[in-house]
Amino acid sequence: MQMGSPSKGIYILQGEITLVVTVMRRSSRWSAHSQRDEDGDPLLSSFAQLKDVLNILIS
Repeated sequence: MQMGSPSKGIYILQGEITLVVTVMRRSSRWSAHSQRDEDGDPLLSSFAQLKDVLNILIS
């Protein structure tokens, strides 16, 4: 069985992260937060850091 390129898996992870963050921002819990609150939110910040690390891996 042949495995795909690691970068393909990274692209899939990036897409999933984007979907999760989008759903979080649209949900009722998160919609009451201002943009400033989102920037300071530890979970959203962690997702942003993860996306940055994944971008470094594929470049």
